[in-house]
Amino acid sequence: MFLSSVPDHERGALLSASGFKEGVFPFRYLGIPISPHGLRVMNYKPLLDKISTYLNAWAKKCISFAGRRELIGSVLQGVQGFWLSVLPLPLAVRRSVITICRGFLWKRLRVRWVDICVPKKEGGLGLLDIEAWNNCFMLKHFWHILSRRDSLWVRWVHHRYLEVVDPLEWVTHRRHSPLIKGILNARNLVEELDSRELSVEETLASWCKLGRFRVGLAYEDIRDRRPIVRWAKEVWSPHNTPKHMFILWLANLGKLSTYDRLLFLDVEPDCRLCGAELETHEHLFFECPYSIVIWREVRVRFVIPSEVSSVRRGLRWLRRNARGQSCLARARVFALSATVYYLWHARNARVFDDNLIPKEVVARLILTHVFRLLHDVFPYRLVAAL
Repeated sequence: MFLSSVPDHERGALLSASGFKEGVFPFRYLGIPISPHGLRVMNYKPLLDKISTYLNAWAKKCISFAGRRELIGSVLQGVQGFWLSVLPLPLAVRRSVITICRGFLWKRLRVRWVDICVPKKEGGLGLLDIEAWNNCFMLKHFWHILSRRDSLWVRWVHHRYLEVVDPLEWVTHRRHSPLIKGILNARNLVEELDSRELSVEETLASWCKLGRFRVGLAYEDIRDRRPIVRWAKEVWSPHNTPKHMFILWLANLGKLSTYDRLLFLDVEPDCRLCGAELETHEHLFFECPYSIVIWREVRVRFVIPSEVSSVRRGLRWLRRNARGQSCLARARVFALSATVYYLWHARNARVFDDNLIPKEVVARLILTHVFRLLHDVFPYRLVAAL
């Protein structure tokens, strides 16, 4: 039996009459810690431990950036989602979760986490913003209170706090529990939405479909919005290889660890494939003699002009010349991402294994991969015509 705010003489009488042992707070119910006095940061340790357990199991496996992103999006954020739907996570806990996930994605910071947690069409990786997602679940609880959903908890809230107060006029008090404070803070966010033209109640109702509050709809309105980038469709094209698209995304942002970005390590910054120039994104992928030979094979095979001399120019050229779903258009999109990926792979083989892969081998790998992707999408006669 768990007792809180019960006088000692009543506590003894209840335990004696029931024959139960007295429980100790906090205890866990369905995996969530329960306490009458609010939870401390240390009480969220089971959440952090569970995430760390997954990471320790995957740490020994060779997983690409794209694979790590999928694991964070599907598994780790799924674990967080259960807690986020029940409790408002303190800032320290949210930061710890982000630190764990960021450390799993990459050891050295490449792209800021806030820039990752936006949709792909806005330049990110489509991961969820923990704070906004948590606030959406708190709004779901507020909607249940406002609409007087038939549940014991909602009836208790109305009896305890709202007998003479309208939920829309409910003011936060310092004695309120963290959950109540989180719910009211989330309600206040709705009032501050720049795009809001409706009342708070009408806005919440607009996020309901078939009588149920849709957290996803609320998230789209609450999350941090960015301008839509023009290159998203070319980078994240259908049927392409995930790890190729991820490297192309990093290369387009200029966030790969080329030596011009590692000068603080006091290392020789020359290109390891030619040894003649400073290794930059433009040099490595388009200006290096090693890359030029490989690009010559790719350009001839898929009719790509020499004006494609950087990743951004390549994506801009694809927007104009690889529209639609024709076999040649898809081949050009696949070719750009595959060429960038295999050149980066060849560079890493040279840096870490001291192995210079022959240019002919790299070109053959690119062409083979592109045609393999095309055969998965198009009939044989269309691919053979290229």
